[in-house]
Parts: sequence; structure tokens; C-alpha cells
Amino acid sequence: MPSKNVTAVLYCVDEPNVPRKNGTWKGVSLAYILQNVGIKKGAVKVAFYAIDGYTTDLSIDYVMSHKDVIVAYEYNGEPIPPRLIVPGMWGYKWIKHLTRIEVVDYNFLGTWEKAGYPDDAFIIRAKGRVAT
Repeated sequence: MPSKNVTAVLYCVDEPNVPRKNGTWKGVSLAYILQNVGIKKGAVKVAFYAIDGYTTDLSIDYVMSHKDVIVAYEYNGEPIPPRLIVPGMWGYKWIKHLTRIEVVDYNFLGTWEKAGYPDDAFIIRAKGRVAT
């Protein structure tokens, strides 16, 4: 599969103005992966599962229109376990140690989304600082 590099910053809602990771991620576009496995009619979400039981989700529409959402296997040139990279979204969408990707036809909610965190998880920038 074709790989691509995405330079992106990971922010956690716990410390919204402190970058957790800032660098170049290498991987495969999630849209490319889904296009090649096929998406059944009626699919609305992509559910992601990690080795430790953590889950998260993204809408099919978002994934298919944002080619910089990748499944990364390298960070700054070093191998890493599979990790979802979602530039512009909070870290709870950047699931690491990814073990399974499932396309679903219902409103799947991940670990933090079920706990009340926003499902869209967009970071809003105000005056050079990250804000919720």
C-alpha cells in the first residue's frame, strides 16, 4: 500500500496547551484502506480497537474526505505499533496499539465518547493556544 508522511501535533485534553508528540508520522491513508476493502451501503462510522480494550471512532464521511488521517507505523523515522493519526483532533482519537478496524452502520461511540467527550473531537485554536 502507498505510504505517506503527515506532520502533526498530538494534544491531550488533560493538558491542552502542551504538545504530547510533535513530528512526522508515516503510514497509510485510512481512506485508501477503506476504499480497497470496500464500504457497504449504510455504513456511518469506523470503529477502532486497541490491544488494551480502548476504543474510539470516526465518521465515514470525515475519514473519506481527510486523506491525512492515517494508520501510522513510524514516528520520526522510528517504527511504532499501529496508531491512528487524526490531525486537528484531540488525542483520544489517536488510538495506539491498534488491533482492529471495523466499519459499522450505527452510531458507535468509543471509550471517551461514551463518557461524554465530544464525538467530533476537533481542537479549536484561539490566540495561538489550544482551547476546548
